[in-house]
Amino acid sequence: MLSFRFHIVSLIAVFLALAIGIAAGSTFIDRAIVDSLQDRIDSVSANLDARRAENEALGGQIDDLEAYVTDTAPWLVEDRLNGRSIVVLAERGIADEPVEAQVELLREAGAEVPGVIWLESELSLTEEADRAELVAAFELEDGDAAEVQQQMLDQLAAEDPAEAGQALATLIDAGFASLDTVGGEAVDPVDVRMTAGSALLVTGQESNLGAGEATARAAAALTAGGADVLVGEVFTAPDPDAGDEAPVRGDALAPLLDDEALRGVVSTDDALDLLRGRTAAVLALDELAAGRVSHVGFGAGADAPVPPLPGS
Repeated sequence: MLSFRFHIVSLIAVFLALAIGIAAGSTFIDRAIVDSLQDRIDSVSANLDARRAENEALGGQIDDLEAYVTDTAPWLVEDRLNGRSIVVLAERGIADEPVEAQVELLREAGAEVPGVIWLESELSLTEEADRAELVAAFELEDGDAAEVQQQMLDQLAAEDPAEAGQALATLIDAGFASLDTVGGEAVDPVDVRMTAGSALLVTGQESNLGAGEATARAAAALTAGGADVLVGEVFTAPDPDAGDEAPVRGDALAPLLDDEALRGVVSTDDALDLLRGRTAAVLALDELAAGRVSHVGFGAGADAPVPPLPGS
């Protein structure tokens, strides 16, 4: 017959065995988890090292390509625009460095460029006082901002060089524009040949003149006045946290590219912020003088990074 002591000892043995099993099992599981996590850490570390090596290799390739573009650009544009008159108009708000670099490259290509005509923020005519002042300076009929801008642009893009030059001088005197010679000789605005050759209009999402409608109106007016017109964009990389609302390359050119009539006569370049884009602009202006319109760059509205070869 089993005694009470036997039952007590048996229960103690069972609980002791259970405790030992739990302790041993937890130790085994902990070790397994630790080993698994260590394996994962080692794998992630190895992948990170591999990606870092790949990025360094790609960075080296990019540096080599940039050096190649920098060294070949002067050779590519040499004598492309010899003796041609090119007027550069840029909208205030965009970065001035790429615009000035474009002027220098145009001059390296042999073009006569007086500098940069900066269209000032006041020309957006968002303030009634600015609109009234522009109306008075040019003796225009009053209207909304778009109508007043158009009347002024028609004078600025007059076929008569003297009339166009006087309009530019008036625009500068009234504070709606300024002329930066970019290291060149002093120029009297009256002597600037607005429509006698080519015109490069520079815009971008940072422009203080709006979302591109004013640029499209200026391009249409200058084309009607007889100039060969290229509209270029200086793109600014958006904030990484901007999400779906972030602008993309080519957005500033959309009002022009969406207009079939303008798209057929005005060339565009969405990459003036890049040396390769500025080089393409020289080639596009050369092609435009020969009657060939091109849309170059890297955004959705561009056909190719550079104009196609003649006859291709």
